Amino acid sequence: TLIDTGAGQQLQERMLNGSLANMNIILHTHLLPDHMNYDDLFPDAELWVPEAEAHVMEDWEHFFRYNDTIRFGHEAAKKIALGMGYHPRKVDGVVSDGDKISFGKTVLQAIHAPGHSIGHTLFWHEESGMLMGADIDLLPFGPWYGNPGSDIDEMIRSIEKIVEINPRLYISSHLQEVVSDGLKERLTAYKNIIYQRDELLMERIGSGIQLGALVDQKPLFGVHPEPAAINRMFEQIMIEKHLERLQKWGQIGRQEDVIFTT
Repeated sequence: TLIDTGAGQQLQERMLNGSLANMNIILHTHLLPDHMNYDDLFPDAELWVPEAEAHVMEDWEHFFRYNDTIRFGHEAAKKIALGMGYHPRKVDGVVSDGDKISFGKTVLQAIHAPGHSIGHTLFWHEESGMLMGADIDLLPFGPWYGNPGSDIDEMIRSIEKIVEINPRLYISSHLQEVVSDGLKERLTAYKNIIYQRDELLMERIGSGIQLGALVDQKPLFGVHPEPAAINRMFEQIMIEKHLERLQKWGQIGRQEDVIFTT
């Protein structure tokens, strides 16, 4: 069994040398493109995905809306999807929170941890104390919630859930090393970046700014690398999710297309 297929060149090299020749199951933590864009290397393997995202795998239109690339138009969205490595594929199995998945001697428990995406799922190996943390990734950038199904409050709860589990070994999908020391402190610092972003956006909003102008400042990303339009879209989604929180708390208001602090 292989968890996620985003490691592109490494996967291709290992396919060529035969070390991944007998994959029976591809198990996904979630279906954002960087985690499933090399599924086609394993046409004969069963495909297991989080239940909340199973529809995404089987239909172009669902994939467009899951990533919000439909905003660029149907034709452009399909081109983007192909560039991301997406091809519709039948799902053979789904996993839900609490499911125990047996691979012979190894048993993993699925832990639904939304926030990054609606179906984002971790995998817990209780015997070793190892948690596959997927995209609660501990990168210096901080939590990423630029998907339409992302949710900041759920991201916070998912981070706190990991602290409660207190794994001995933690595997991030985007770190080279396995984390074994200082995990609680790293998770807390990672979570606090969310609150720092709230404060940063309040400063940028000031007495009033249009959403487009705020996104143009790149307050969260700093840069929009190519494909710039896609990365700008992700940043806008993240900003809008912060604005929803701030407006709910009464810290900002909106009048037509202008956002302002209250």
